[in-house]
Amino acid sequence: MVSWYGQPTSDDASGGGPPGTVNENQIVGIPPLTVTFYNTSTGGSPTGCLWTFGDSTVSSSCGNQVTKSYTTRGTYTVSLTIDGQMVSRASYVLVGCKVPAFAGVHVSNVQTNWTNAGFSASNLSYLDGQGNGNYKIGYQSLAGGLVNPSGGCSGATVTVGP
Repeated sequence: MVSWYGQPTSDDASGGGPPGTVNENQIVGIPPLTVTFYNTSTGGSPTGCLWTFGDSTVSSSCGNQVTKSYTTRGTYTVSLTIDGQMVSRASYVLVGCKVPAFAGVHVSNVQTNWTNAGFSASNLSYLDGQGNGNYKIGYQSLAGGLVNPSGGCSGATVTVGP
């Protein structure tokens, strides 16, 4: 019986885990997202294995684990085929841009939060248009999360303000 699961090894990632766990459905993170896939298949000795990672890369490893690094934003379907039997998980890996959390952030370090999340400082807009760092975000709260802007993380334009 073919079975497998993935587990992120990157700091800015979540999800993954063995079937039946809370996070089994999708792995989410920012690039580069490194994931270790575990082959938990049972049965005899396989004569052929093929991992497909959804980005045109493959591995023929029949070992217990294989590691893959995703460097491009996107949603990836991953599958493992052993001796003609395949288990595939659609949209299993999501690589996007991280939006930082702003709860309790002071005005003076808002730009650093965005640039640390992978956004380009040149694409951040100041609320007053004067370029003085007046983001007016210190009084708001934003939980943060993951987004996939069409231009990429460093090419995204973000306007910070009320």
